[in-house]
Amino acid sequence: MKVSELLAACQEIVSSFNPLQATVDSHAEQFVAEFENVSDAMFVKQVFYGCFRYKKFLKVFISALLYKFKGSTQRSDSNLFTIFAYLAIFRLDELGLDEFRRFVISQEPTKMQVFLSFLFNVDTLENWCREEWCKSYDHVYIDETIIGGIKKRIEDIQELLNEIDSKATGKKMETEKEAPQPTQFEPFNLTKPRPRLVPEPVPIPKGVKSRPVPSNLFNTTLQDIEKQKQKRREEVKQETKKKYAEEKEGRFNLRSESRPSKFAEVKAQVEKERQDQLKFDMKHTNPVPNFAATPAEVKLNVAAILREDAVYKKKQEQEAQIIKAYEEELRDTTEYERWQNDMRRADEEAKRELIEKRKLEMEMARQEAIEAFQQKIKENQLIATHMREMTKEQLEQAELEKIQEVQEKQKLVEMIVEQRQNIAVKKEEVILLNQKTREELKAEMAELIARKKAQDAIEQKEREELIRQIRALEKVPIARTKHFDPTVTPGHGLLEEMSLIELQERLAMNKVREAERVEEIRIRNLDRKNQFQEDIKEKIKSISRVRAAASKENASRRQQKVQQEEEQRKTVETIREKGLMEIQQKIIEKKQRRKAEEEKLARELKEIKLQRQFMSANQAAIEEKAWKQLELGAEREIKNRQEKRLLEQAKYEVVKATEQKIAVFNKKQAEAETAAFHSEYAKRVSAIQEDNEAVLREQRELKQAITRAQREHEVIQKKVVEKRQPYSTKMKEASLRRGKRVQKTTQMMSHSAGSQGEGSLDLAAAAYSSGDELMGEDMSFRPQTTTAVGV
Repeated sequence: MKVSELLAACQEIVSSFNPLQATVDSHAEQFVAEFENVSDAMFVKQVFYGCFRYKKFLKVFISALLYKFKGSTQRSDSNLFTIFAYLAIFRLDELGLDEFRRFVISQEPTKMQVFLSFLFNVDTLENWCREEWCKSYDHVYIDETIIGGIKKRIEDIQELLNEIDSKATGKKMETEKEAPQPTQFEPFNLTKPRPRLVPEPVPIPKGVKSRPVPSNLFNTTLQDIEKQKQKRREEVKQETKKKYAEEKEGRFNLRSESRPSKFAEVKAQVEKERQDQLKFDMKHTNPVPNFAATPAEVKLNVAAILREDAVYKKKQEQEAQIIKAYEEELRDTTEYERWQNDMRRADEEAKRELIEKRKLEMEMARQEAIEAFQQKIKENQLIATHMREMTKEQLEQAELEKIQEVQEKQKLVEMIVEQRQNIAVKKEEVILLNQKTREELKAEMAELIARKKAQDAIEQKEREELIRQIRALEKVPIARTKHFDPTVTPGHGLLEEMSLIELQERLAMNKVREAERVEEIRIRNLDRKNQFQEDIKEKIKSISRVRAAASKENASRRQQKVQQEEEQRKTVETIREKGLMEIQQKIIEKKQRRKAEEEKLARELKEIKLQRQFMSANQAAIEEKAWKQLELGAEREIKNRQEKRLLEQAKYEVVKATEQKIAVFNKKQAEAETAAFHSEYAKRVSAIQEDNEAVLREQRELKQAITRAQREHEVIQKKVVEKRQPYSTKMKEASLRRGKRVQKTTQMMSHSAGSQGEGSLDLAAAAYSSGDELMGEDMSFRPQTTTAVGV
């Protein structure tokens, strides 16, 4: 199936779905039943399931797209845009860029250009869709997975965007300019040299000469080899002893050998130490040190000391409050605390007795549960027999209902097929109308583009003229000469102005003052540090005293705790033994009662058996009566089943009518929500536009105020400069007047270029003469200014 046909099938399955008539699965299976290719059918089903699953997500996207591009999109293309949005947002990684490009190219370029430019624009999605998406989905999922995934794919999809833009607008994008092809080099047509003759290889002999097998190879054993080695060792040992014995007989007698020496003892000691070091598997003879005998000294840091001192101070405050309360109220809480501890101990004992009692009850309940379980098995067997009979009847009834349901669905299918044929005719009419509208819009767009190009050309000419005027003004020379005097203030009209010399002197004074302040702080910090160290020492002494007292108190408390635990253990054992005796007695009594009941039941069964033997004579009458009762029961059951079936049918009709009402209500509510969304969206957009206009208006007013203030400041500065530099001001004004006069003369010459050539030359000469006169006036003014400055 072609790509366009596949997309048309997807559009048809999405548009033809009606939740009131069929479910999602049944509609999909019925639609793809005629497909021959399994992969095409699977693709159409997956697209349909995805559009249905993300219906709310895609609805927000399509609504924003149609609202923003209402002039270049149509409502009839909403299903097409929904399918492309699902494929691009959720399935692009599985589909691949090449397959996605095939789908895009198969559609009209103008539609795809609008869709892709809206989808692959992160700013547009954040402004138009993100807020509504976050109402239904997690904002982290929207930012990282949806918008983040689209942002990562923009570079990969850019080539396709450029191609669609070029097809939609009829011109190539600037980014699609083909690079010039480099020059292709071709080799010279030279004569190939004759190949050299390779000499034949010299054959290398491959024969291998092996030594003959030793004669004693298979005649010796391992024992023989060991004997030979031992014999060789003995010979070497004898030769070595003989060698050193000959040397000893022939050497000199030394007196140092006859002197007493400790060489042998030292040698034996060294060898013993080495042997001790080599004994790795021996046990240590030294006992393990007793760390509890010598308490370890722990060096505390300042934080630990302060923390422990704060704890002790808190305890002291609590004790002081207790003593103060005793002095004021003349009573103590010791008796209350003792009574409280006794009561708690009694409560714990009662709790243990209760626990033991519950254990006994649980054991008895276990025995009862076992008996009840066995009785329940017997009852379940009887119920299962009855359930099998009822299940068989229900299965038969279900088969009949299934046959009726199939017949009703066949009728519904025939009705839907008739309706689809009418839909195809209407669809063709809508397609023709859309094509006509598209051609009109295309012509209108071409006219608007031509008008925009003409307007841009006029604006470009105006810009060029303005740039030429600005450059002409910038070419006017401006004299900027300044003399620096370190003892004079700048005089810019600012607060706290001073000369460079004064600034340096004040800076030196501030440095001296800062050094004195730092020295005072250092001395103060040293005093504080010494005082802090003294406080820490005092706190360490008090902590050590408190610790010694606390260790003694803890030892006595531990001993009391051990005694209490021993007493508690004995009490628990006594309670447990007592409970075991009680439960044993109860179990024995219960067994005796059960045995008596079983004997009584056996006697009753024996009596019943005897009565049945006496009643065997009337068995035929009893059977006839029982058969009549069965027939009456069957009739009652049939009537009850018929009434039940009628009630179920009535309930089904009521539920069906209710579902239809709910569906209609839901449809109206959805339409109302859509209308409310559009109206609210329009209000929000208008409010945002008004806010933007207000912000822009405030910015313009602020810029205008800043510009006015800057101009006023420039005028003031200009006046100040004119007062300080009258000569340069005079020269500047004269230069401007001369330039204006020359410009006027040039314009007059250009207007009277032919017949009035001589007159224009006279005017130019007059202008230049007047300019020279003005320069003479300026030069006559210059010596006076120079003299004033010199003075």
